[in-house]
Amino acid sequence: MTDLRDKTCCFTGHWAYPPAVGAALRSRAERRIKELYERGVVYYGCGGSTGFDTLMAQTCFSLRESGQCPRMKVILVYPFDGFTKRWTVAQQQTFHDLLGRYDKVVRLCKGPDYYARMMRNRYLVDRSGYCIAYCVETDGAAAYTVDYAQKKGLEVINLAEG
Repeated sequence: MTDLRDKTCCFTGHWAYPPAVGAALRSRAERRIKELYERGVVYYGCGGSTGFDTLMAQTCFSLRESGQCPRMKVILVYPFDGFTKRWTVAQQQTFHDLLGRYDKVVRLCKGPDYYARMMRNRYLVDRSGYCIAYCVETDGAAAYTVDYAQKKGLEVINLAEG
């Protein structure tokens, strides 16, 4: 297996963020993704959750389809089949609308597993050299994943810090 970590970035962030933050968050993400892309980072791993994960997938697809990052490959890594069942109908529809646009889809578990989301986050980090995050909390999944990424030596860019 070829080590592509120096060409791979993953995303982690909160399921929800204030609506007023959305446009600025997307703008900061676009700038950082383009900077990484210019440095040869062409693979972008998304976790498939609502909120930040969805925003980052949409941002990547927009950058690729506009021709700004034409060689970009977007990978979905999701925890298990049916993980969206508690989402709203609109959130589920957005997930399914994006599904066909990914270059690769990885499912980690067939069915619900208590640790599946953590395994997904570790899978993304373990295969990346960079992590773009939106983390404003000191605990929870996003904070855990940012901490894990830092311990693994990834360059972590927290968009909450500007």
